[in-house]
Amino acid sequence: MKLRALAAVLVLASSVASQEKPRVYITDRDSWKVSGWLVASNGMVVAREDARVVREHTENVKTFHAACPGVTVTENKEKADYALVWDRTNWNETAWTGHQNNLALYDRNGDLVWSGASHRMQTAARDACRAITQNTSKKK
Repeated sequence: MKLRALAAVLVLASSVASQEKPRVYITDRDSWKVSGWLVASNGMVVAREDARVVREHTENVKTFHAACPGVTVTENKEKADYALVWDRTNWNETAWTGHQNNLALYDRNGDLVWSGASHRMQTAARDACRAITQNTSKKK
């Protein structure tokens, strides 16, 4: 009887482990943004330059988490199954035909699993989620 109970517990534990959500670490590349202007007229010059580091990590995490409830978003790189690098640009920095969201998904070994681009954050998040889901199901 004790052996059956132990076997049942082991089967239950293995089925729970196999149903664990994939863990995703989301990062971006901090970008140094520089902008400015210069006006010269009648021998006078006026100029202005601004520079700053742009961080959009929190918005990326929030959007991805909403679009992909089937994964766990983690800040622990060592425990992550995937790393999603998500770089964003604004309309002023994007060519008319370019994309504002550029993504690259890597597995635990650092191998590229998927890359994509989209104008909309929600679309980018859904595409990355689909790539994670498909890659995870292939491994099972």
